[in-house]
Amino acid sequence: MFNAPDIGSEYHVLNNFLNTSLLDEGSPFAGDETHVPSSEQPSANVFGVFTNGDSGAKPEFDQPAQSVGLGQQSLGVGGSIPRPISARPPDKEEEKLYMKIADPSGNDKPEERMKKLLEAKYTAGLLRPFNYIQGYARLNAYLEKNMQPASRQKMMRQIDKFRPKFREKMQSLTDMELTMVEMWFERTLMEYDRVFASMAIPACCWRRTGEIFRGNKEMAELIHVPIEKLLDGKLALHEIMTEKDLVSYWDNFLAIAFDNSQKAMLTMCTLRRQDFDDVEMKINLETFLPPAELDTAIDGVTSVGNLTAVNVRIDLDNLGTKLWNHVSKHKDGAAEHGEYLCLEIGQIRLSEIIIEKAASYDERLRRDSIDKEATTSSLLWGYLFLRIISAWRRGRLDMAKIMLGKVGATADTLTPILAEQLAEILFEIGKNQFEQHCYVEAVYWFERSQNAFLNQDVGAMSCDASDLKVSTVQSLIRALMHLEGDHNRTRSWSLIHELEVEHGGRFAILLLKLDLYTTGSNPSPQDYSDVLHKIMDIVHLTESNILTILHHTHRLRSWNPSMAHRLLVYLISERLLIAEQWAWAQKTLITVIWNSASSLGIPGILDSLKRLFDTIVTRFGHPLNPSATHAAQVLLWRRVESSYQQKHYDVSEAWCELSLHEIFSNSEAMNIGKLQRKLILCALAQADLVKARKIYAEMSISHRNELSTQYLLYKIALRCQESETAVRCLDSVCKAAAKDTTILYACILEAQKTGDQTQTIASLQRVLQRLKQGKSDGVNLPALFRCTARLLVQQSRAKATGTEDILKEVCKVFESAATQARNSQLIPEDSLFTLAELDWFSRNSYNLALKNCTDWPPESVSSLVTSCVHFVDLYPSDLDPGILADLSLRRLFCNFLLGSLSIVRARQGDCLETRLQHYLEVRKAVEVFRVQFTDQMHKIGDGARDDLRQKYITLLAYDYEAVNHMKSWGSIESIIKVPYLLPIRR
Repeated sequence: MFNAPDIGSEYHVLNNFLNTSLLDEGSPFAGDETHVPSSEQPSANVFGVFTNGDSGAKPEFDQPAQSVGLGQQSLGVGGSIPRPISARPPDKEEEKLYMKIADPSGNDKPEERMKKLLEAKYTAGLLRPFNYIQGYARLNAYLEKNMQPASRQKMMRQIDKFRPKFREKMQSLTDMELTMVEMWFERTLMEYDRVFASMAIPACCWRRTGEIFRGNKEMAELIHVPIEKLLDGKLALHEIMTEKDLVSYWDNFLAIAFDNSQKAMLTMCTLRRQDFDDVEMKINLETFLPPAELDTAIDGVTSVGNLTAVNVRIDLDNLGTKLWNHVSKHKDGAAEHGEYLCLEIGQIRLSEIIIEKAASYDERLRRDSIDKEATTSSLLWGYLFLRIISAWRRGRLDMAKIMLGKVGATADTLTPILAEQLAEILFEIGKNQFEQHCYVEAVYWFERSQNAFLNQDVGAMSCDASDLKVSTVQSLIRALMHLEGDHNRTRSWSLIHELEVEHGGRFAILLLKLDLYTTGSNPSPQDYSDVLHKIMDIVHLTESNILTILHHTHRLRSWNPSMAHRLLVYLISERLLIAEQWAWAQKTLITVIWNSASSLGIPGILDSLKRLFDTIVTRFGHPLNPSATHAAQVLLWRRVESSYQQKHYDVSEAWCELSLHEIFSNSEAMNIGKLQRKLILCALAQADLVKARKIYAEMSISHRNELSTQYLLYKIALRCQESETAVRCLDSVCKAAAKDTTILYACILEAQKTGDQTQTIASLQRVLQRLKQGKSDGVNLPALFRCTARLLVQQSRAKATGTEDILKEVCKVFESAATQARNSQLIPEDSLFTLAELDWFSRNSYNLALKNCTDWPPESVSSLVTSCVHFVDLYPSDLDPGILADLSLRRLFCNFLLGSLSIVRARQGDCLETRLQHYLEVRKAVEVFRVQFTDQMHKIGDGARDDLRQKYITLLAYDYEAVNHMKSWGSIESIIKVPYLLPIRR
C-alpha cells in the first residue's frame, strides 16, 4: 500500500469514528453479548500470540498482520519504510474522501459504511498494493548491519523458505485482486484499532516483513517510543526484538505461515527499549488484588456445572469475556493462567489461594463432566499439573510425587499436548534437583519426564517436543554419570545408543559420549579421539563450539598427545581453513604449537608442523598476525632451549629452523636475530663451521653488528684460526662493551678454551686497557691480573726469540696490579687485594726477576723488582713479627737487585746522560739498602747478617763507581769509611 505523506492522521479519524458509531460502550471486548469473534476474521492476541493471519481475503497467499502482546520490550526505533509517493489525486476526490470520513450519512450498517470508505480511498488514489520488496530490503539491511553472521544466516534460510511461496501466489493475482487484499488489510487495521483501544495491554500489528502498522499507547510506553512510531511502518519488529528471540520468531512464523490448522502460537520474547535497556516483562500480581467484581465473576464459573451440553461453549465464552473485562478495568494489565504466573514470579501464597479455589470445583467438574468430558478433561489435567508445580516450588517433593501418582494412573489417556506439558514440568523439576546436586532425585524426575513420551505421537506435539525429549534423556544420562555403580554406567551407555538410533550423531549426543568416556576408570584414547573427530566433522563452527572442541582436545592430550595433535591439525586444515575462520585458525594453531612444544615423543612432529605451516600459507597467502607470531615463537623457543640444554643440538637446530618459517614473517627483528644466533651455536656445537658461516652470511647487517653476533663470529674465527677476523671481532666487542663487559670476558674464556694464547692475551689486554680508564665493572681484578701474567709468561717461554714485547706486557701487568692495589687501599673494606693476593704478586714478581735477571733485559727485571717493592710496602704493619722480618729481608734483596741492575744499565748506556741517570739510581738503591740494613742489623740472625754485609759491601763498590762517574768527590770518604764501621762477627 503506497500512502501519500500528507494523510497520516486518517486512521485516527477513522478510529474515532468507529469507536463512536460501531462499538457498544457497555461491551469493551465485544463479548458480553452472544457475539464470538469468528475464526475467519483476524484478531489481535493480547497474550503474546503469533497469528498466521489465516482470515479475510486471500489468506492462503498473504499474511498481512501479525501481533505481539504482553511480555516483550523494545529494540529501538528504525526509520520508516521508503515508499514511492503516489501521484497527487485530484483535490476534489481527496476532499470527498475527507468529507465521507468526517460526516458519514445514511442509515447503512457499519460494515457497509466501512466498505464505502475504502472505495472512496481507492478512488482518491490512496489505496494501492503494498510493495513488499522494499520491506525485505529493509529487513536484509538491518540483519547485515546488526546481527551476528550465524544468526543472520539462520534467519535468511527461514525467510528463503516462505518468501518464494508468497511471491508465487502474488504473481498469479491481478492488480485489482492485490488492491482487494490491501482493502482487507485496511479493514483489519481498523478492527485492531478498536481492539487495542479497549484493552490496557501492550499490543501491535505488523506485516509479514516486520513493519509495524498499528499499536496502542501501552505498547509505545513499553518500548519508549511515541505512539506515532507505531503507525505506517515507521518501526519494524526486527528493530525492537533481541537477536535470540528474533531468530526464534522467524522459526515460529515459518511453522504457522502455511498451516491452516494452526491459527496462533503462544510464545515469549524479550524486547529492547529505545534506551537499549533489555528487560524481560513480568507481571506483579501482588500489587493488584482482585476487587469484589472480580470475585463475583470468578464465582460465576460455578454455574458451568448447571449448563446443558448444548450451551456450554457459549456460556463459557460469555463468562470468560466478562472475567477478562473486569481484569482489564481494575488491574491495568493481567496474565493468562494466574497460577502459572504466580509460580513464575515466586508468589507461592497467591498460587495456594488459587489452588484452593480450584480444588473446591474439582469434584464437581469430575461429576458433571460425563457429557462434556472433552471440555473439562484438559482443566482437570491442568489442575493436577499445577498441584505438582506448586508442591515442588514449596519444597514438598513428596506431595509432588503423590500428585504425579494420580496423573500416572491414567497417563495413557493424555493427549500429546498434555503429555508434552507434563514432560516439561517433570523435566524442570529434575533440572532443579540436578543443580542442587541431588542426583538421585534428579534421576527420578528425569525418568518420569521420559516416560511421559511413551506411547505418544511426538509429531502431534509442538515443534519443541522433540528437543525436549532429547534434552530429558541427556539430562538423565548426566545425572546417572554422577552416581556410582556399574549398572548406572551401563544404563547411561544404553540411553546414548538409543539416542543415536533415534536422532543420529547429534553434537549434544556426541558430547555426552565424551563425558561418559571420562568417567571410566580406564578411558580409551582411541574411542575418545574417534568421537571427537566426528564432532569436528558435523559441528557448526561457532565460538562456543570451537572452544568446546579445544577443551576436549586438551583432555585427550593428557592421555595421548599424538592423537590430540592429529585432531587439531585436522580441525585447522579441514574445517577452519575451508570455512575461512582465520582468527580461530590462528588460535588453534597456537594450541597445536603448545601441544607439540610441551609434549615429548610425538612421532614426526617437526615434519607434521612444517606441512601444516605450508598448508596455511598456501591457502591464505599471508602469515600469522604479529601477536599470534610472537606467541608461537615464544612456545617454540622453549623447545629450542630445552633441546639445547639437553645437548640435542640437531633437534634444537630443527626447531629453530621451524621457528623461522615464512608463516612467521611478521616476527620481530629481535626474535629473528635471536633464532639465527641459536642456529650458529648449534652448528658450532656440532663442529659444522661451514654451516655456521653460512647462517652468519644470511643474517641482516643490523643483526651481524650486534654484540652477541660478533661474539659468535669471534668463536668461529678462533676455531678457524683466522686471527685477523678474531681481532676485528674483538675490537667490535670492546667498542660495544662500554656498559657491559660480559661479552668481553666471554671472549677471554673462549680464547682460553680453544688454547689460543695470542687471542687470550689480546682479550686480556683489552680489559686492562679499560682498567686504566678506571672501569673495573665489578670484575675480580687480582684474578684477571694473575691470569694475564701467567699467559704472558707462558708465551714468553714458548718463543725462542722476539719476546721483548711480551716481557714489556708482563711488566705492565705487574705495574698495573700494583697501582690498582695501592688505589684499593683507599677503601680497605671493598679491596679485592687481600693479604694472599699481595703475597702472590710480591713473591712472583721477585721470583720472575731473580730467575730471569740474566736472560731478560735489565729494564724488564728492574720493573718487576720495583713492583715487588710496591707490593711489600702495601702489607699491613700489624702483622706477625716473623712475617714482618721476612718482608724486611725481601725488601733488602729487592734493593740489592735494583742497585745491581742499575749499575749494569749504566755501564751499557750509550750516552752520557743516560749513564749518569742510571748511576744516580745506583746511589739511591745503595742509600735505601744502607738505611734498611742498619735498622734490621740487630734483628736478624748471624748468617743473614753476614750475607747482607757482603751485599752491602758490593753495593758500596757500585756506589764508589757511580761517584767517580758523577764526579761527586765529596762522597768518596764516607764510602771508604763504611766497611770499618760495620760490626764484625765474633
